[in-house]
Amino acid sequence: MIVNYATLQAAVASALHRATDTLLLAQMPRFIQLAELDIFRELPLRQIETSASGTTSGATIFIPAGTSSIERLSVVTNGRDYSLDYTSPNGIDALATASLPTRYTVENGVIRLLSPPAGNYAFTLYFVPDLTPLSVATPTNWLILNAPDVYYYAVKSQAESWSQDPQSAAESMGLSERAVASIRRKDERRRFPVSGGLQIKPRGFR
Repeated sequence: MIVNYATLQAAVASALHRATDTLLLAQMPRFIQLAELDIFRELPLRQIETSASGTTSGATIFIPAGTSSIERLSVVTNGRDYSLDYTSPNGIDALATASLPTRYTVENGVIRLLSPPAGNYAFTLYFVPDLTPLSVATPTNWLILNAPDVYYYAVKSQAESWSQDPQSAAESMGLSERAVASIRRKDERRRFPVSGGLQIKPRGFR
């Protein structure tokens, strides 16, 4: 059973009938790292969405480190939570009058509120964090606990490529990609109907 960093390595080595091959085992951390580079780019998961709260100070909000994607930004006014709409940064300089912000954009790595706040507002930023890479110090993450097959086939493909078995490597990568697609579809179903995110149509009060 694949449940962590060590059992993942053991499962791949066993599948290749090289459980005692020290040369292969020494390469496993690199195989896992390369597999994660591909997997993590394909899986911004709303299932692990989290939030950060604060109070506006000026027209910008810093994006938390390790943010994969921004899902929703809201401010509180008159005791109610109000979702802001995302807008393109094009032409935002025209929106200079201070008032209740109704939109936001991302500019130079920070969130810019539109219009600039006329006062201080409590806000909540909902975002999807980056997945944490596996290591000896971090033996588990959300993905290996919920979809170990993605890791298994992706790492196996890397090992087979290193072993100069391109046909098996391609087959394993195809299985990994199918597993990733399945997770993404499940993630979308869990999110339906979508609330917030990068929508253009005003949503009003929530």
